[in-house]
Amino acid sequence: MAGDLKIIPFADGHFIEDEIEYKIRRFREKGFQGLKLLYVPEEDPENRMGGRKQAFVRTLKPSEAITSRLIVSACSEGMWVLLHADLRKYGEFVTEMVRIHPRTPFNIPHVGSSRKAMSFLLDAYPNCYTDLSSLTPAMERDPDTYRRFLIEYQDRVLFGSDALIGLPEHVQSTLEFIRRFLDNEAVFSRLTYKNELRFHGISGETE
Repeated sequence: MAGDLKIIPFADGHFIEDEIEYKIRRFREKGFQGLKLLYVPEEDPENRMGGRKQAFVRTLKPSEAITSRLIVSACSEGMWVLLHADLRKYGEFVTEMVRIHPRTPFNIPHVGSSRKAMSFLLDAYPNCYTDLSSLTPAMERDPDTYRRFLIEYQDRVLFGSDALIGLPEHVQSTLEFIRRFLDNEAVFSRLTYKNELRFHGISGETE
């Protein structure tokens, strides 16, 4: 029913460089409840991203400092953090951010480009989650490994489709794929509903 729909907006903080605390506070005042960050401080040929070094002509350490300030500001405002990062390259930095903000739910999407590194984070920090955005091709290539991962961390994985605005059919097709892939309604319900409630602190979760 339409009355049950709840939209939780995340502000895009990719290009914030200055007046960080003021801008994050203004986002919060305008109703944004989360902050989305793309942490690609260096060129990422695998995903064809130029990185912040190319976009802003800055090195790794300044990118790290700015991202850290953005996260601290978001956490101080009680916002959730979606932090896109490759854990194979930047796992130490991401781990530190998750560790020092234990009351803030973090989502590291796409299993952080590493199931092994993501498993460490999920095992060590209860405020850390991941999602399935853009993972359909990988899941099709290696179904057994991904299925074991999803079963093991079924309380910490969120549904994600990475569907573009205006292409809702991609959301539906991704849902249908995950249902078939899991062939387990209890786990499917956690990934697509119950975990979302827990991550966003919405009451009404049932086991």
